Amino acid sequence: LDTNTTGFRLTAGFSPEQLPRLDIGAEIAYRESEEVPITSQMNPLLMDTLSLGGALVAGVRMGAVSIYAKSGFTEWRGEAYQPQADDGGTALLQGFGATMTINRLISRFEYERIDAAPLSHLNMLSASLHLPF
Repeated sequence: LDTNTTGFRLTAGFSPEQLPRLDIGAEIAYRESEEVPITSQMNPLLMDTLSLGGALVAGVRMGAVSIYAKSGFTEWRGEAYQPQADDGGTALLQGFGATMTINRLISRFEYERIDAAPLSHLNMLSASLHLPF
């Protein structure tokens, strides 16, 4: 099936002056998926899902490399293409990753998992480049 997921993620963080190797932050993520195949009560369904989640992030810097973990919750709603099959709830969000900073360019590698079967399509392993401004 030709499914798609769109959304955005907003992160913010800081490094306390008293703890120069520690990074603390927060993240908000919104995702919208269309025509996601799931199995509910032994019947295959197509479902559109919306999710809004938030997580706290903490990391430790070791020179140019840092490792971090995040934990939070995602509120989600699903709308199925069959009558009386809508679903929703709150799910645990967990993840971990690593970054490497060279000059101002940050490379990031991350694994994120949402603990809800209808949102398993949002579990991801990602790599990205960031240029803070």
